Amino acid sequence: MKIEDIKSPQDILTFMNENIEYGWLDRENNKHIKTMKNFRKLYKTSSIKETLENGVGCCIEQVYLMHYLLDKLNIKNKMFCCRIYEPDNYNNLEEDEHMHCFILYYQNNKVYQIEHPNFQRIGIYEFNSEKDAINTIVSYYINLSGGKERPTTQFYDVPVGISFKEFNNYINSLDVKKILTFIVNENNQFLLLKGNKNDPQFHESFWYVVTGSCEKEDNNKIETVKREVKEETNLDVIETKYLNKVFHYQSLGQNCIEYVYLSKVKKDNIILNEENVDYKWCDFDEFIELIHWFEDKKELISLLNNI
Repeated sequence: MKIEDIKSPQDILTFMNENIEYGWLDRENNKHIKTMKNFRKLYKTSSIKETLENGVGCCIEQVYLMHYLLDKLNIKNKMFCCRIYEPDNYNNLEEDEHMHCFILYYQNNKVYQIEHPNFQRIGIYEFNSEKDAINTIVSYYINLSGGKERPTTQFYDVPVGISFKEFNNYINSLDVKKILTFIVNENNQFLLLKGNKNDPQFHESFWYVVTGSCEKEDNNKIETVKREVKEETNLDVIETKYLNKVFHYQSLGQNCIEYVYLSKVKKDNIILNEENVDYKWCDFDEFIELIHWFEDKKELISLLNNI
């Protein structure tokens, strides 16, 4: 089948089956077919033209090609990348690749996935909703990776000629960067803040800690921590410590990555802004009991016991 013969998503799958193998080009334009050996070291992203000319592509190129073909049919579609999170500065180029890109298209009030790069699941899959599709697909890869979390980010383009590390950093750049900080005073008391019930995400009031988004004026995440603590409590941060913990979640339709810190302050006069309606200094046990924690509280206890 030729591109000009494609009239439907089913034709796209047929075209992919007949013309594209799973593989990738390295920086010297050598083909690597159905192997990921040295992928992290040597891979570079290919253009749609290169993918078509060489007849190879990994999940990145194949999803981008299917996106191009769906666009030619004027069918709404979205590209997603699910991966085990790796920070921008990771340097382990020997590990296996932990990423899978997939595409959804929207037709007749249904959501569909065309799967071709995963040659064990080639086909078109139907879902009732985008949420159902993403949850099902990502759960499959979480199970493959032994239960490790797979944050999933929508992307819109594939820059040509970049390395795997650069592509990973590109996906990371699309996430909203946020911070969460526990606040402790000189008496080892933890601060809880009671959120406003008019919160645009939760629409309810509960005990939590300081969170916020990294802004352009912040030179680094520590500046974000200090600014957010000052804005929400009027307290000045004396010392901060990164707790080597990251959360991934969706908030108001955006993919978020949240870095977790501990902030030390003096027990001073607290002035709340409009985000919170009350505050409370607690000992450790009371803090654990009252906080509305979205994850496993046993993990929270372990995290804070190690500070």
